[in-house]
Amino acid sequence: MMSTRVRRALPAFSILFALSPADASSRQAGRPVDQSVAIGHQAADEARIPVNLAVIPTLRPVVDKMWHQSPTFKAQCARLRQTPSLLVNVRFGNASQLAAGRGRTDFRRSPRHTMRADIYIDLELRSVHHWIEMIAHELEHVIEQLDDVELTPADRHGVYLTAGGAFETARALHIGQTVAREVDAEAYSGSPLRRR
Repeated sequence: MMSTRVRRALPAFSILFALSPADASSRQAGRPVDQSVAIGHQAADEARIPVNLAVIPTLRPVVDKMWHQSPTFKAQCARLRQTPSLLVNVRFGNASQLAAGRGRTDFRRSPRHTMRADIYIDLELRSVHHWIEMIAHELEHVIEQLDDVELTPADRHGVYLTAGGAFETARALHIGQTVAREVDAEAYSGSPLRRR
């Protein structure tokens, strides 16, 4: 479920790019950086979850499992990696953050052309399978914003307005279900949350 409001805010974050010591010394000495090193860094970056996808520690094993087992989730991550001005935070939400849904995404755009997406997942789901589906589903809403999907309720667009006033899309529903199918949630070794 995607919140209908988009907030304007002051820059909520900054992304820092650090040079490795080898890169820094090459540039300081006026020498070009070895392209094979740069390509190696790029390949290493593409072999892991993007740095602009921040996940609370409890959900990190779930997202790692998604990364290793779902080609669809890897494609979502590749899209996020292409947008370094975006920061996505994934966490559990409370009743006021979720409204009536199982998940929600709030967007904030700043005047400096940065965007922040806060994804809230319902803690009460308690099922890793449902967490996987909701994370991928809400992440797809973020990608829809990057793709400038028009959120006008119409059957032909696969967009509708929920009873709670949030937009829902067939695209996000499909992606969430696809990632959940791709990830073997049954083989997951224990819930990251302990039952009370």
